[in-house]
Amino acid sequence: MSKVVIDIVEIPEGITTLMGNDAASNNFCLRGYDAIGKLIFPSTLQLDTVAQEVYEELLDMWLEPSHTVMYFSSYEMPGFMMATPVVCKSVEIGEIENHSSYLAIEDGVIYNSDKTRLIFCFKKKKSFIVPASVRIIESHAFCNQTSLKSLILPEDLEEIHSGAFIGCTSLKKIIIPQGVTRINSATFAGCVSLEEVVLPGALVCLGKDAFWHCDSLEEIKLPDGIRRMDSFRCCCSLKHIVIPKGVSEVRGFAFCSSLRTVTLQEGVTRIDDYAFRFCDRLSRINFPEGLKEIGARAFYPSYLCSVIFPESLEEIDCEAFYYNRALRRIKFKSVVKIEQAAFACTPLLKIIQKPDEMAIADEVFVQDTTLDKYGFWD
Repeated sequence: MSKVVIDIVEIPEGITTLMGNDAASNNFCLRGYDAIGKLIFPSTLQLDTVAQEVYEELLDMWLEPSHTVMYFSSYEMPGFMMATPVVCKSVEIGEIENHSSYLAIEDGVIYNSDKTRLIFCFKKKKSFIVPASVRIIESHAFCNQTSLKSLILPEDLEEIHSGAFIGCTSLKKIIIPQGVTRINSATFAGCVSLEEVVLPGALVCLGKDAFWHCDSLEEIKLPDGIRRMDSFRCCCSLKHIVIPKGVSEVRGFAFCSSLRTVTLQEGVTRIDDYAFRFCDRLSRINFPEGLKEIGARAFYPSYLCSVIFPESLEEIDCEAFYYNRALRRIKFKSVVKIEQAAFACTPLLKIIQKPDEMAIADEVFVQDTTLDKYGFWD
């Protein structure tokens, strides 16, 4: 594949943003290059138009040509979940000559003028210490830094934006400072070597796919203050997880193929659709009082042997426990609405304990060939 290479790209004075190519809006397009010897920033280039657009315009050129990013956009279709790879190109920039008073460039890293915001790292790094002055790491700031093994974040860091470390495939450990309260979507997605993560006690939110495909992550301790999380799909080495008591809806563990035990705290009211789909080694989970709903295909498939549902449970959605090949016994403490095929293809299921007044339709147990006994609530 031939590359488009240019020695110098000088962005004209008057340009304020790197996004798009509409001259009337004082924009400038950088797309189309594979390698640039020197990139010259004008004095008019401004921070607020660079922070997001460095990714928008440069990322398409930043990753190796024809390289498939270690991140997937997941979407759901009826009864199915798919993942579509995102393919990006990269540009290699040898040097940036900066004339903008809005920006500071040091050691291959772009900051705002007072270095409180780290915008983009355009030089390949094996290790990096983020300056103590930095309070915000912008979206995709270290995107695809595949050689980065060691990273130290400053104690006073406050925000890490979406995709900041996506595709850092050599990163092994990260300690998030105590001032960070939110880790946004895809922040560490595709960090396949990440083995240890230390989260701050003040954390309240883990964004969607924040740790997507962190293939080496076997365990992680979640702070009690977390209220929302949807973060661990395809973490194929994760073995155990304890959901904090502040989390009301559990989601985001699909395709965790090594996951064996899940501990839920009181406060969980719903297990979302596909929450533990294809966690086919999952053998133990507790269902606490307060749980009201288990979503569609939430445990399809798993390796649960026995499940006891709480009195608070109201509904089990379609195919929630479909193809649980080890499930032998179910116990209901109250009348529960059960949707079609919720326990279909569970070949070892033999005993169901339930209240007398609870009716269960035949289609709930499609292809359950050994089901021959109903136990009744006593």
